[in-house]
This record gives sequence, C-alpha cells and structure tokens, in this order.
Amino acid sequence: MYTLQCYDGGKQFGNRVQVVIGGRGERVLYSSGTIVAAIGKKGEFYRLWRGTNKNTMREVNSFRIDRKLKPITKREWDAMPVIDSAFLSL
Repeated sequence: MYTLQCYDGGKQFGNRVQVVIGGRGERVLYSSGTIVAAIGKKGEFYRLWRGTNKNTMREVNSFRIDRKLKPITKREWDAMPVIDSAFLSL
C-alpha cells in the first residue's frame, strides 16, 4: 500500500488517498476508505464507485498517471460502467 501523490500540481491528498497492491499485481484506489477504481495488471481500468465529488477526477487522474495511463474527463468517468468490486476478477 502507498499514499497516492497528486499529479495536477494542486494540493497533495495526504493519507486519505491510498493505493493497495493486490496479489496479482492489480492496484486499487481508495479515497477516505471508499473503493473508487482499480487498474489490472495489464493496465485495464475499472470504475468501482458510483459517486463523484469535487476531488474524484483529481484522484482518478492522478491514479491513472501513476500507472502510466492517460487522464480522462468527467464525461468519460460518468459514462463508464460501475463494476461491483466483490465480483471483479483482476
């Protein structure tokens, strides 16, 4: 597990935004204890949280940049299906 750094030049997230590394190389983004998104070992991105707040896109895009993926827009985020993390096989 590691604390995610902010990549947009804004205020750092502090300890509230964490990335957990799974046993198969997957990365899971947590914000204030809420599962938000995941990136599989091969770089596939999954939306795991239905919500959006003012920090969501900053956190998601920092997560994507951290894993060498391009940032996405809020419109792209909103259009993604929400995967139930209990059934996600990364």
